[in-house]
Amino acid sequence: MFAIAQPEPGAKLRLRIYIEQKHVDRAYHTLFQDLMNRGNIAGFRKGKVPLWRVRREYGPKAIDGSVYGELMEQALRCVLTYGNAHPLAPVEFEEEEDMRLAEENRPLTTEALVMPVQPEVRIPSLESLELKTPELEPTEEEVGKELKRLQDAAAELVGVERKEVQKGDQVEIVMRTKVEGEEREPEEQDESVIVGEERYDPAIDAQLLGHSVGETVEFTLDYPDQRSHGSLAGKTVHFVVDIKDLRERKVPALDDEFAKTAIEGCESVEALREEVKQRLRGEHERLAEQVLRGQAVRWLRDHVRVDLPEAFLEEVEKELADEGPEGETAEDALRAVRGSFACEAVLAERGVEVADDEVRAAYMAFGASRGMDPSVLARDRIDGRIGRMFREQLVTRKAGDIVAEAATKKVVPLSELAEELEAAEAPSDEPTEDSEDA
Repeated sequence: MFAIAQPEPGAKLRLRIYIEQKHVDRAYHTLFQDLMNRGNIAGFRKGKVPLWRVRREYGPKAIDGSVYGELMEQALRCVLTYGNAHPLAPVEFEEEEDMRLAEENRPLTTEALVMPVQPEVRIPSLESLELKTPELEPTEEEVGKELKRLQDAAAELVGVERKEVQKGDQVEIVMRTKVEGEEREPEEQDESVIVGEERYDPAIDAQLLGHSVGETVEFTLDYPDQRSHGSLAGKTVHFVVDIKDLRERKVPALDDEFAKTAIEGCESVEALREEVKQRLRGEHERLAEQVLRGQAVRWLRDHVRVDLPEAFLEEVEKELADEGPEGETAEDALRAVRGSFACEAVLAERGVEVADDEVRAAYMAFGASRGMDPSVLARDRIDGRIGRMFREQLVTRKAGDIVAEAATKKVVPLSELAEELEAAEAPSDEPTEDSEDA
């Protein structure tokens, strides 16, 4: 048997399949033997049913249909195995009434088989692509902030007789919050707030200045419309805060004695400052990798043309309607799908593969990060939905790194990378405990 594959617009493949007479006859012989051996025809024992009786009992069309289906299945397997075809949706038969069933002593041909296949993806030239990357060398301001963070972490809390909240105090509060326009009951939580440190956005701590222990303070704040604020982004929240206690924070001086306790091996402020610089430089390098990869993947999603077959688009829209994330539009889903094909194409173009060992390593690392038993993880099967998710993450990571490596880099201050940094910090599509079992 053989098949001629003819590409068609819309990422389709039309197959002309020819199956020689010997294959048709062999399929009939196998079917007849099976029916004869079943022996479920009244008056005949197993293996003793004559051929003519089998034909009369089941009818030629039922037999022909079974033979046709089996032969077409074999032909499709050959196409998929040797023709490097990757179907994206179930195979369609365009004009069923024109298809001829298999018949004994005659070859079988069909030209009505249409298969949606993986689209051809062409990656544009990367020569003109420019990506932003942060300055790797930390600024004096960053070094100063990190030294202050170390000092703050070593601060000693001291009880005081005064009740009024002042800058620098650590205040214990009970905070109740309610999002304006929502019907949910206010959420209550205990918090420790350091006042006047400009570490809160919005500035919850500033609302406590001048108030005293025992007071209840009410205020309303607008949350910035940033992804890092999660479900509160862009919303107005009403606060009711009970001030329960306060303590002064005694921050140690930035001297050699502090340096010895701040980071092991540092004997002076100069050594501490140099160690902080090295650590910040390492953080910048990791951040640069994430930011560059994120920009590269978004560029692939937005600039690589991928013509998806209609049948596949229908499957994506159906899956989105059935179990898609809340708030995700069809265009969001299709953009992600096009990005996945683009990433796969980048790897194929460079001859890069994602090995099963890499998928397992990613799964093990994910499980370990959530405190799961390594011995249990090692025994798990990694297939189905979870296996696909880990593989897609690795494909995206590798493709992003390849594109980022080939692109031109423009070094900019961190202040110019707010959007890129927010995207880099956004949660990935990692499997969760609610995902399908591996």
